[in-house]
Amino acid sequence: IIYFFIIWFLLLFLYDFVVPYSFIKKVKIYFSWKQIWKEVRKNKLEVFIYWLARLVVGIVTGLILILIMFVVGLIFLIIGGIFALIGFLLFKVGASLVVLIVLGSLIGLALLLIFGIIVYVVIAPLVMFTEYFSLLNFEKLTKLKILRI
Repeated sequence: IIYFFIIWFLLLFLYDFVVPYSFIKKVKIYFSWKQIWKEVRKNKLEVFIYWLARLVVGIVTGLILILIMFVVGLIFLIIGGIFALIGFLLFKVGASLVVLIVLGSLIGLALLLIFGIIVYVVIAPLVMFTEYFSLLNFEKLTKLKILRI
């Protein structure tokens, strides 16, 4: 668990602070790291509160994503079950097994593709919110403008 938090801290530091600083100032990552580290040492409490808030936002977002995937997945399992039942009934009537396997595979692939698209479209606003949250806090820490709102 300690290893996870150390890696999470380093990646979050790089992703949320160092890379945007390097992008705005057009400097190398190493220089950005040193500059941001100075800001972090000056504002320890704000950065700590940001990381706690980021952890809470990440957990809540993750739980919402799991719930969305569960609900959408359940709906698609029901739809797939209906198609499977229709295929089974067609098989009992005398339809060719090879044709039913090919149709079932195509329908299953289409359902899986549609499931992925729906989940992606639904979770995109949550992902954008977390990105906006991190960039907004980057602006407050460094007093640099990255968002054009």
